[in-house]
Amino acid sequence: SEVFVRRINVLLSIGQRLWISDDVQTLAFSDLGGGVHFYDISNISVPSYIASIKMKSGDGITDFSISSSGSTLYALGASSAGIGTFNLVNLKTDYYVERIDSMGRVYDIGLLSNKTHAYLSSTTGFYYVNYENLDEIKVIKKLDNIYFSTMYYSNIDISSDESLLAAEGGGGIHLFDISTPENPVFLSTIIGGGGASARDLKIYDNDQSLIISLGSSGFVIYDISLPSSPVLIGNLDTPGSAADFILSADESTLFMNNGSAGVGIYDISSPSLPVALNELDTDGNIASIYLTSDENFIYASNGAEGLKLINIEDRSNILEVKTFFGDIDQINSLSIFKNNYGVLSCQSDGIKIIDMSD
Repeated sequence: SEVFVRRINVLLSIGQRLWISDDVQTLAFSDLGGGVHFYDISNISVPSYIASIKMKSGDGITDFSISSSGSTLYALGASSAGIGTFNLVNLKTDYYVERIDSMGRVYDIGLLSNKTHAYLSSTTGFYYVNYENLDEIKVIKKLDNIYFSTMYYSNIDISSDESLLAAEGGGGIHLFDISTPENPVFLSTIIGGGGASARDLKIYDNDQSLIISLGSSGFVIYDISLPSSPVLIGNLDTPGSAADFILSADESTLFMNNGSAGVGIYDISSPSLPVALNELDTDGNIASIYLTSDENFIYASNGAEGLKLINIEDRSNILEVKTFFGDIDQINSLSIFKNNYGVLSCQSDGIKIIDMSD
């Protein structure tokens, strides 16, 4: 079914971030003009407003991340608002977050497992910060413009052992040794010299490989077992524009958002020889994809065409099963909880909670 459960009226920004607590009691979403809003969804049919978080500077919030414990929010401010943090333990009313100034616009956050330090990418550079004391965030290290013609980062990823970081800059994808976090050491640059910019990137294969989506250039795979000398070992052109992607649990399969060309499924079990298993044009422009936990279905937010449900149980014969809400405004992103309910962010129609049980 596509039973409409509840609508929350807000004006949303493109690429909307949604967050649902592990206990499925709280929903949070960002609103470009009004900050991050929190709702109690313990009664799904009647979500109740809890509070909103805003930047003290008055700037909007373009994106946010919440710690695994659910106790801390990291907000990426619009314009030059930098990063803001806030303790969510006693969230009862509207709050303004503290921020680090002079960082420009922050695009991505890499949180370390110690939950006290993070790497930030921004328009003014690359920072390593200590947020153990949320009232006094400290910049421990900022990389100066030594290696790059343009100091601009937007995508970052950290290896599972937290010894290697990949960061996208104006000159390509840069690899850093972060085994001593307060003193990251530049190792190498790949896809430099004016190559296509990365849409998404991920260190995988036991930290031996790096996969990068490159829009109209498809995706590439690098052997980074020796990070100082990365080697291109695989590449594959894809239809449309390769954007965000999801890896299967065993990291053998890549599920790609191909933008105007729909979705693609690729075998990357042999990094040097990626193979297209199947591709499906969904007649629209995909904004984001969601892979179900059993890896048998993909939900694709298909812009003005609605939300597409795609059956991928048989990788050789993937099928579009259903379209939800094809007549509403653009769907930007989706989160699924309790296996039956979906939370959609829609460009002008706000947040929608729907019953997806059938």
